[in-house]
Amino acid sequence: MLGTDPDLERAKAIGVSLFAGEAEGRLQQVLQDAAAGQLEPLYDFTDDLPALEGTPIPLLPGKTVQRAVGGSTSFDAGRGCPYQCSFCTIINVQGRKSRRRSPADIEKIVRVNYAQGLRSFFITDDNFARNKDWEPILDRLIHLREVESRPDRRVSPSRPMTRVRAGGSVPG
Repeated sequence: MLGTDPDLERAKAIGVSLFAGEAEGRLQQVLQDAAAGQLEPLYDFTDDLPALEGTPIPLLPGKTVQRAVGGSTSFDAGRGCPYQCSFCTIINVQGRKSRRRSPADIEKIVRVNYAQGLRSFFITDDNFARNKDWEPILDRLIHLREVESRPDRRVSPSRPMTRVRAGGSVPG
C-alpha cells in the first residue's frame, strides 16, 4: 500500500528499516529481528489493521505523566473511519476500518490510571459519533464520576446532556 517516495528509498538504501502501520501485536517481531541483526528494509502493516478491543492498555507510570503533562493522560477509544470526507486525513493514517475499545476496556484504562493518581483524561476517537458503544462508554464514565467520585472526565459526544454529565461542556 505504500507508494514510492525518493526519501524513503534513500533511507532504505543506507540501511534504515521502515515500519508502516500500527504496532500492536507487531513490534515484538521487529525487536526480535533487530536483536538478531536481521531487520527487514520495510515492515508494512498498512493493510492489516489491528483490533483494539482487549489489547493491552496504554499505560505510563503516574509519576512520569505528572512530571511531563501535569497529571493529564490520554488514550484512544477508537481509530479509523469508513467515510471518505474530502477534508479529512484520518483514513490515510488510521484506515477505513472503524476499530474501537470496548466499554470495559475504557473503564479499565480509567481505573488503572486513577489508581496511579491521574485524574484528567483526554480521550481521542476518530469517529466517536459512529461508535456503536458510545452510550455504554459514557454511561460508565458518568458512573465513575457521579457514583464513584472520579473527577475530571472530558468527553465530547454529540449528546449535550450526556456530555455535561460526563464532565464535558456544552458550547454556548
